[in-house]
Amino acid sequence: MKRSNSRISLALTLIILCSTPVSAQDSDSVKIFSCSGYLKDLPYLSLIRNGTASFDNLTTFRLNVSARISSSTQLRLELRNRVMAGQTQWGLLAGEPSFRKGNNWLDLSVAEKFGNDHGLIHLMADRFYLEHSSDKWQFRAGRQRINWGINMVSNPNDLFNTYSFFDFDYPERPGADAVRVQYFASGMSRLEAAFAPADHVSESIGALLYALNYKGYDLQFIAGYYRNRLTLGSGWAGHLGPAGFKGEISCFGSNDKVSKNHLVASVSADYITKKGLYLVLEGLYNGGYQSPVEEGAALLQSLSADNIMISMYAVTASASYAISPIINGSMAVMMLPDTDAWFVSPSLVWSVTSTADISLISQLYASNSGNASILAATIAASLQWSF
Repeated sequence: MKRSNSRISLALTLIILCSTPVSAQDSDSVKIFSCSGYLKDLPYLSLIRNGTASFDNLTTFRLNVSARISSSTQLRLELRNRVMAGQTQWGLLAGEPSFRKGNNWLDLSVAEKFGNDHGLIHLMADRFYLEHSSDKWQFRAGRQRINWGINMVSNPNDLFNTYSFFDFDYPERPGADAVRVQYFASGMSRLEAAFAPADHVSESIGALLYALNYKGYDLQFIAGYYRNRLTLGSGWAGHLGPAGFKGEISCFGSNDKVSKNHLVASVSADYITKKGLYLVLEGLYNGGYQSPVEEGAALLQSLSADNIMISMYAVTASASYAISPIINGSMAVMMLPDTDAWFVSPSLVWSVTSTADISLISQLYASNSGNASILAATIAASLQWSF
């Protein structure tokens, strides 16, 4: 306990020392050190199917630090530091590897429980990489985000950084412990190679991506190895008339007698009206769907590129609109026909100042099967100050 407390104290001390907004420059006005981030408090009320309600509070302090070693090399560290407290027994997560490091190879976190398991301090580096760039090459090693996804809701092409659409408190999305090399050829084409190791070689991820522009469409093609499975994929982004048109397809082959070959694909269209209303419609087929043990816990299910949604089929419609220069509202509705369930999430964001925002968000996950019932519901508010 004393050793864990000392690690927490040391980490907090380093965070406080670095939390003052800083931007250092050399004599040639080249920024060599920068520091930014935000402080956010998010109280919320949650309800699950059996009628259990709980009130909890999440406080997040994010710190982003970048140090330029030379004109072409930089070191970047981003820390996600959270204090979770309330009626939920957060302390039970302290020793869970899936919580401490997610799908990553290394455990770059410190967790300490308090308050009879009803509180948890969790400090984690979700970005920590060295980057070197030249005219046509970029090399990056460490924990980073490798974003190969195109659509807004579901990304079958995102092999390295699968995220959950239902996680509204993690806009940065998770990173991956990986090595990535990019080559930018002439025109708008590029070639990428990335590899994310794991404790067992069979659980590692390695892939190549080739991207180009053809007649106004951004196209990409992917081939690789995904956790003991071969994968091929492609994606596109362009326009059909005044509407945007995007899609992603990934095929996962089987290297054993347990898993099966299957397809994951999503297609979307988006459109902005003359009044500024932004509309998105997306359809998904999730061939690797596996039903959760508990329906009420479906929104918390760990997702992966070959099982990217809490159902086999999903149709999502969303709309966002700037009600005023400082207030933005949005609404997302998702239908899950094969599980006979639906999900709805309205939100409102008020930019109080250039550095402070107040947000309101709610989520409702319900089923139409049998006697229609609410499987899970959340109402949350947040106050964020950025620096």
